[in-house]
Amino acid sequence: MSRAVVEKWYWALGIYQRNMPLLPLGRTFYTPNQVISEVQRGTNLGRDLQSQLEALRGVGSARLAPALLWDLAKMRIIQTFTEMPMNLYLRSLTQPVLSAEQVIKEVIAETPTGKQLIRAEIEIVKRLWKV
Repeated sequence: MSRAVVEKWYWALGIYQRNMPLLPLGRTFYTPNQVISEVQRGTNLGRDLQSQLEALRGVGSARLAPALLWDLAKMRIIQTFTEMPMNLYLRSLTQPVLSAEQVIKEVIAETPTGKQLIRAEIEIVKRLWKV
C-alpha cells in the first residue's frame, strides 16, 4: 500500500472518525490522525501502521484477535458517549431509552444491551478500515 492510498483512506473518513481510535497495532489503538502523521513523516511506526491498515483492509480482520477488536469497539463507544452531552438519549425500537451515561455503564458492564452495541461498533470499525 502506498502513502497515497493511506492518504485517500484518511480523507474519506469523516472528521469525527479521524480522532477516534481505529487502528490496532499490538495492544495500542491509533487514531487516523496519528496514522497519517506517522505515515507522512515516514517513521518506522508509520510503516508498521500502513502495513497493518493494508492487512485489515483485506482479509486481515479475520486474523485480528476477537478480544482486541472487542476492546477497540468498547473504547470507541465509551469515548463517543463521554464526549456527548449527558442529557442526550439513545432510542431503540427494542430497548428502553438510555442516557449517554447509561450507555457507558451498559458497555462497561457488558450487559446484553452493551454487548449488542459493541457488536454493532465492531461492524462499523470493519467498514471504516475499508473506506
